[in-house]
Amino acid sequence: MQRRVTEFAALFVSGVVGLGVAGCAVGMGGPSSNPGVDMSHVEYINPGTLPSLQGFSHAVKIGPVIYISGEIPVDSTGALIGGADVKAQMQQALRNLLFVVHIAGARPNDVAKLTIHVVGLDSTRARQVHEAVAEVFTPRYQPAGVIVGVQTLPHEGVLVAVDAVAVARAMFYPKDAE
Repeated sequence: MQRRVTEFAALFVSGVVGLGVAGCAVGMGGPSSNPGVDMSHVEYINPGTLPSLQGFSHAVKIGPVIYISGEIPVDSTGALIGGADVKAQMQQALRNLLFVVHIAGARPNDVAKLTIHVVGLDSTRARQVHEAVAEVFTPRYQPAGVIVGVQTLPHEGVLVAVDAVAVARAMFYPKDAE
Protein backbone atom coordinates (compact mmCIF):
# COMPACT_ATOMS: atom_id res chain seq x y z
CA MET A 1 0.00 0.00 0.00
CA GLN A 2 2.78 2.46 0.94
CA ARG A 3 4.54 1.76 -2.39
CA ARG A 4 1.37 2.49 -4.42
CA VAL A 5 0.86 5.83 -2.62
CA THR A 6 4.48 6.78 -3.29
CA GLU A 7 4.21 5.81 -6.98
CA PHE A 8 0.96 7.79 -7.32
CA ALA A 9 2.53 10.83 -5.66
CA ALA A 10 5.55 10.63 -7.99
CA LEU A 11 3.31 10.37 -11.08
CA PHE A 12 1.07 13.19 -9.85
CA VAL A 13 3.99 15.52 -9.11
CA SER A 14 5.72 14.77 -12.42
CA GLY A 15 2.41 15.39 -14.24
CA VAL A 16 1.88 18.72 -12.49
CA VAL A 17 5.48 19.78 -13.13
CA GLY A 18 5.16 18.71 -16.76
CA LEU A 19 1.97 20.70 -17.19
CA GLY A 20 3.55 23.70 -15.48
CA VAL A 21 6.60 23.62 -17.73
CA ALA A 22 4.47 23.14 -20.83
CA GLY A 23 2.24 26.02 -19.74
CA CYS A 24 5.25 28.30 -19.26
CA ALA A 25 6.45 27.63 -22.79
CA VAL A 26 3.27 28.98 -24.35
CA GLY A 27 3.38 32.63 -25.33
CA MET A 28 7.03 33.19 -24.44
CA GLY A 29 7.56 35.33 -27.54
CA GLY A 30 6.17 38.51 -25.98
CA PRO A 31 3.22 40.62 -27.05
CA SER A 32 3.86 40.24 -30.78
CA SER A 33 3.31 36.49 -30.51
CA ASN A 34 -0.09 36.99 -28.87
CA PRO A 35 -2.81 37.03 -31.52
CA GLY A 36 -4.96 39.24 -29.26
CA VAL A 37 -2.46 42.12 -29.24
CA ASP A 38 -2.39 44.38 -32.28
CA MET A 39 1.16 45.76 -32.31
CA SER A 40 0.28 48.14 -35.15
CA HIS A 41 -1.42 50.32 -32.53
CA VAL A 42 1.63 51.06 -30.36
CA GLU A 43 2.13 54.71 -29.49
CA TYR A 44 5.15 56.25 -27.76
CA ILE A 45 3.94 59.30 -25.85
CA ASN A 46 6.36 62.10 -25.08
CA PRO A 47 4.60 65.42 -24.44
CA GLY A 48 6.73 68.37 -25.51
CA THR A 49 5.74 70.29 -22.39
CA LEU A 50 7.39 67.78 -20.04
CA PRO A 51 11.16 67.32 -19.85
CA SER A 52 12.33 64.18 -21.62
CA LEU A 53 13.13 61.08 -19.61
CA GLN A 54 16.60 59.98 -20.66
CA GLY A 55 16.25 56.59 -22.33
CA PHE A 56 12.51 56.26 -21.65
CA SER A 57 9.20 57.40 -23.12
CA HIS A 58 6.77 59.10 -20.78
CA ALA A 59 4.27 56.43 -21.79
CA VAL A 60 3.72 53.57 -24.19
CA LYS A 61 0.18 52.80 -25.27
CA ILE A 62 -0.62 49.36 -26.68
CA GLY A 63 -4.25 49.23 -27.69
CA PRO A 64 -6.21 50.55 -24.70
CA VAL A 65 -3.43 49.86 -22.15
CA ILE A 66 -1.16 52.75 -21.19
CA TYR A 67 2.12 52.16 -19.35
CA ILE A 68 3.31 55.44 -17.77
CA SER A 69 6.94 55.87 -16.74
CA GLY A 70 7.99 57.23 -13.37
CA GLU A 71 6.85 60.84 -13.37
CA ILE A 72 8.73 63.17 -11.08
CA PRO A 73 7.92 66.59 -9.55
CA VAL A 74 9.34 68.93 -12.18
CA ASP A 75 7.84 71.68 -14.31
CA SER A 76 8.15 72.08 -18.08
CA THR A 77 11.67 73.52 -17.73
CA GLY A 78 12.85 70.62 -15.57
CA ALA A 79 12.91 72.66 -12.35
CA LEU A 80 12.11 70.75 -9.18
CA ILE A 81 8.73 71.65 -7.66
CA GLY A 82 8.04 71.27 -3.96
CA GLY A 83 11.53 71.55 -2.48
CA ALA A 84 11.86 69.16 0.46
CA ASP A 85 8.05 68.89 0.90
CA VAL A 86 7.03 65.32 0.02
CA LYS A 87 3.33 66.17 -0.34
CA ALA A 88 4.04 69.10 -2.68
CA GLN A 89 6.39 66.93 -4.72
CA MET A 90 3.79 64.18 -4.91
CA GLN A 91 1.11 66.64 -6.05
CA GLN A 92 3.35 67.82 -8.91
CA ALA A 93 4.35 64.28 -9.88
CA LEU A 94 0.65 63.35 -10.00
CA ARG A 95 -0.12 66.44 -12.12
CA ASN A 96 2.56 65.30 -14.57
CA LEU A 97 1.26 61.73 -14.54
CA LEU A 98 -2.33 62.83 -15.17
CA PHE A 99 -1.16 65.09 -17.99
CA VAL A 100 0.44 62.07 -19.67
CA VAL A 101 -2.71 60.02 -19.02
CA HIS A 102 -4.77 62.78 -20.67
CA ILE A 103 -2.43 63.01 -23.69
CA ALA A 104 -2.77 59.22 -24.05
CA GLY A 105 -6.56 59.55 -24.27
CA ALA A 106 -7.55 58.42 -20.79
CA ARG A 107 -8.92 59.97 -17.61
CA PRO A 108 -7.86 59.81 -13.96
CA ASN A 109 -10.47 57.12 -13.23
CA ASP A 110 -8.88 54.98 -15.98
CA VAL A 111 -5.71 54.59 -13.89
CA ALA A 112 -5.65 50.99 -12.72
CA LYS A 113 -2.34 50.76 -10.82
CA LEU A 114 0.10 53.19 -9.21
CA THR A 115 3.60 52.45 -8.01
CA ILE A 116 4.99 55.26 -5.88
CA HIS A 117 8.68 55.43 -5.01
CA VAL A 118 9.57 57.53 -1.96
CA VAL A 119 13.07 58.37 -0.76
CA GLY A 120 13.45 57.70 2.97
CA LEU A 121 9.94 56.31 3.38
CA ASP A 122 8.56 56.54 6.91
CA SER A 123 5.06 56.88 8.36
CA THR A 124 5.02 60.68 7.93
CA ARG A 125 6.04 60.51 4.28
CA ALA A 126 3.59 57.67 3.64
CA ARG A 127 0.77 59.79 5.12
CA GLN A 128 1.77 62.76 2.92
CA VAL A 129 1.74 60.55 -0.18
CA HIS A 130 -1.68 59.12 0.75
CA GLU A 131 -3.05 62.66 1.24
CA ALA A 132 -1.83 63.78 -2.19
CA VAL A 133 -3.22 60.67 -3.88
CA ALA A 134 -6.59 61.12 -2.13
CA GLU A 135 -6.83 64.65 -3.60
CA VAL A 136 -6.70 63.17 -7.12
CA PHE A 137 -8.45 59.81 -6.94
CA THR A 138 -11.92 59.70 -5.42
CA PRO A 139 -12.87 56.75 -3.20
CA ARG A 140 -14.97 55.33 -6.04
CA TYR A 141 -12.02 55.25 -8.47
CA GLN A 142 -9.01 54.48 -6.32
CA PRO A 143 -6.41 52.56 -8.31
CA ALA A 144 -4.55 49.58 -6.95
CA GLY A 145 -1.19 50.69 -5.69
CA VAL A 146 1.92 50.30 -3.66
CA ILE A 147 4.33 52.71 -1.99
CA VAL A 148 7.94 51.59 -2.14
CA GLY A 149 10.71 53.06 -0.05
CA VAL A 150 13.92 53.72 -1.98
CA GLN A 151 17.35 54.96 -1.04
CA THR A 152 17.58 57.50 -3.84
CA LEU A 153 16.06 58.60 -7.14
CA PRO A 154 18.03 59.59 -10.25
CA HIS A 155 17.53 63.36 -9.97
CA GLU A 156 18.98 65.61 -7.25
CA GLY A 157 16.36 66.62 -4.67
CA VAL A 158 13.58 64.41 -6.06
CA LEU A 159 11.86 62.56 -3.23
CA VAL A 160 9.02 60.88 -5.15
CA ALA A 161 8.36 59.25 -8.49
CA VAL A 162 5.10 57.67 -9.60
CA ASP A 163 4.47 55.27 -12.45
CA ALA A 164 1.16 53.81 -13.50
CA VAL A 165 -0.83 51.53 -15.72
CA ALA A 166 -4.09 52.86 -17.15
CA VAL A 167 -6.71 51.33 -19.40
CA ALA A 168 -8.59 53.70 -21.68
CA ARG A 169 -12.26 52.79 -21.52
CA ALA A 170 -13.11 53.25 -25.19
CA MET A 171 -10.94 52.79 -28.24
CA PHE A 172 -12.20 53.38 -31.74
CA TYR A 173 -9.89 52.79 -34.65
CA PRO A 174 -10.66 53.81 -38.22
CA LYS A 175 -12.16 50.93 -40.20
CA ASP A 176 -9.25 51.00 -42.68
CA ALA A 177 -6.72 50.56 -39.81
CA GLU A 178 -7.66 46.89 -39.47
